[in-house]
Amino acid sequence: MKSLFLKIITFIIIITFFIPKISKAQNNISIILDKLTIKKGYTLKSIDKNFTLGLWPGFASEDLNNVEVAINDFGRDFAVIQDNKNLISNLYEFEIKTLDFEKPYVLILNYDSENESEKAIYFYNQALNKWSEVKPSLIDKDKKIIKVMLKISYAKLAVLEEKPLIGKASWYKCVGGNYAASIKYPKKTFLKVTNLDNNKTVVVKVNDYGPDRNIHPDRVIDLDVVAFKKIADKHLGIINVKVEKL
Repeated sequence: MKSLFLKIITFIIIITFFIPKISKAQNNISIILDKLTIKKGYTLKSIDKNFTLGLWPGFASEDLNNVEVAINDFGRDFAVIQDNKNLISNLYEFEIKTLDFEKPYVLILNYDSENESEKAIYFYNQALNKWSEVKPSLIDKDKKIIKVMLKISYAKLAVLEEKPLIGKASWYKCVGGNYAASIKYPKKTFLKVTNLDNNKTVVVKVNDYGPDRNIHPDRVIDLDVVAFKKIADKHLGIINVKVEKL
């Protein structure tokens, strides 16, 4: 009986020693990874489960005895967003307290937008009050997640999407297909155009430059007549649209 008791105590001590110590406080979570956990790898999620930090086995130097990892969730009240972007996730701050990385790790952010506008993970530089896109990234539209690989010790990150253009659209005879003229988007860009009066949509490819905003300041796109007719009667001439980059 005494032998069994000693075995149980020994097992509890071993488990307590090797399980990473996790600290949670409101929207913050931190953990100290020991040498064994660094070797095995570890996955840490934010309190709301929408930010995942995946540390591969052996992500840091084997000479380290421990590494502290922390994730802070700032919600959506502390982020200064660019005029042409929408914030579609919380703003997260993470820190991995080491510079001795052996390999990159994966970050996964969930977003909550139904729009089809272009989305990406952005890094927030507080000193410059500026957002910069993290490249390259992999997006899964069905799961509404974006993944990136990084090898830095600290960052503030969020998912931003490009705001759709709202304005007027007209038509003109071009090459006879799903094409459009745009000032904002370069040629070969694919756009989803929605008629705001009937919710009909068409996907077009930019192949021309226009319209002239000096003459038509409220017009955001000119559609080939073939594309225009898919979302409105061409006799209307001008319609209200939303334009999203795909």
